[in-house]
Amino acid sequence: MGLFNFFQSHEVVFEERFLIYTNDIYRTALRLTGSADDADDLTQETFLKAYEAFSQGTKVVAPKPWLFKIMRNTFINQRRSLQSRTETVSLEDIHEAQYHETPEYLFILKGLEGKLHHALQTMPIEYRLALLLCDSEGMSYAEIAEVMQCPVGTVRSRINRAREIVKDAVIESNREKKSKKAEY
Repeated sequence: MGLFNFFQSHEVVFEERFLIYTNDIYRTALRLTGSADDADDLTQETFLKAYEAFSQGTKVVAPKPWLFKIMRNTFINQRRSLQSRTETVSLEDIHEAQYHETPEYLFILKGLEGKLHHALQTMPIEYRLALLLCDSEGMSYAEIAEVMQCPVGTVRSRINRAREIVKDAVIESNREKKSKKAEY
């Protein structure tokens, strides 16, 4: 096997085993970053790092959790780097994500008037990621624990806490709606 065939076969294997998760990684990156441009960058960086590691011989048994782990670590490192270079940014300065018309987005617009989106964007990153990996990506607690590099019990706790935050946002939205109806 020549050197050209080795690299070509490496690329084919990478495409077949890893690139099938591009939409999954992007969807979660969009919800983590809140920006389509940042999600594109995070997705691209994730796959570049994955390809580098894979082409250097890293053995990967479960590609999806492995990619999410790379995305998580890349996201956290980017945030740390950004925080060390800039001042604190207020929530008013952060623009809303430019979502496509997904069912989740339509639900947020029609039913909760942005409260759910706000709850997701303001909860701690570790809670948000655990919730997204569980409820949006359908990953098991064990897979999430691998991605987040923490015990399964911690994953359960984070998901539970994230769901409580979302539940509180829904309850608050319902209270506001009832209060507005009472005013009429």
